[in-house]
Amino acid sequence: GWYGFNGASTLAIVGYAGIAAHAMMTTTISAATSCLATSMISYRHHRKLNPSDVCNGILAGLVGVTSSCSTCSIWGAFFIGLFAGPTYLGASFLITNVVRLDDVVDAIAIHGACGAYGLIVPALFATPYYYGITYDPQRKERCAGVFYGGNPAGSLKAAVATFAAIVAAVATAMTILFASLRTLNLHRVSPHAERIGLDQANHISFVPRTKSSRQLSEYFPARKRGSPSSSGSTMSRQDSSDLAAGNSTNEAQQQSNAKVLPGWQRDNNGNNQEHDDNENFESHLTVKTTEATW
Repeated sequence: GWYGFNGASTLAIVGYAGIAAHAMMTTTISAATSCLATSMISYRHHRKLNPSDVCNGILAGLVGVTSSCSTCSIWGAFFIGLFAGPTYLGASFLITNVVRLDDVVDAIAIHGACGAYGLIVPALFATPYYYGITYDPQRKERCAGVFYGGNPAGSLKAAVATFAAIVAAVATAMTILFASLRTLNLHRVSPHAERIGLDQANHISFVPRTKSSRQLSEYFPARKRGSPSSSGSTMSRQDSSDLAAGNSTNEAQQQSNAKVLPGWQRDNNGNNQEHDDNENFESHLTVKTTEATW
C-alpha cells in the first residue's frame, strides 16, 4: 500500500518513472532502517525482540519518509529512518507512562509523533537535484533542505508554521468535541465495562445468548461421579473414590462460581431458567467456571 501511495503519487508513469522508482527506493530504505533501529533499541531495553516494536518500527519509517520520499537522497532516507525509530519509541513511552493514555496500537506515537517528524524532515533533507526534477527546477535552490544549503527561513520555517497550524486546529476541534461529550456524559463507558473489556460489554463476544437446553449443556455439561474414562480403561476402587471426591468438589465450586447466562436466571434450586429481563446484562458477562467445565 505504501509503495502505491508514495510511488503512484506522481499520478503518471510516462516521464515520471524515475521519480516513482526513486520514491519507492527511499520508502524501502527508511522503513528497513527504522525497523532495525527500533528492534535494536527495544532488544537492548527488554533483552528480547518485541514483535510489536519491530512492526511499528517499520510503520514509523514509512510515516517519517512519506512527505520527503521523492526529494531526499538515498542516504537522506537512511538517516530519516534511523531517527524515526527512536522518535516512535520515545513518543510511545511518553504516551503510555507520562500522559497515561490507553493507546493500545501506538497510533499517536506512529501517526502523530512520526507524522510530525515526517512533516519537518523535508525541510532538512530535500536535495536541490531531486526537488528540481520532481517539482520546480526554478525553485530547487530556494526549497532545498537545510542540510543541503537551504535557507532556514524558507522551507524549515514553513514546515514549523504548518505543524503549529495543524496542532492548533486539531486541538481546538477535539476540545470542543470531547468537552461536549463529557457534558453529556458520553465520553467514556461504565467502570464495569472498562474492567471486563468492551468486547464483552458492547459486542457480546464472550458468552453468546442461548435459548435451548442443548446449547446450555455445552456450557454446563452433565457429569457422572466415578464414571470410567472415555478410553474404556478400568480404575481401581481408590482411584474411583478420588475421582468422585474431585468431581463433587468441582461441581460444588462450579455451582457457586458460575454466573447466570445472558437471557437466563436461577430458580430456588440453582437451575437456569429463561427470562427476558436484561437490565443486569453486563454482570452476566463475567462467567467464572472451572477448567473442566470449558
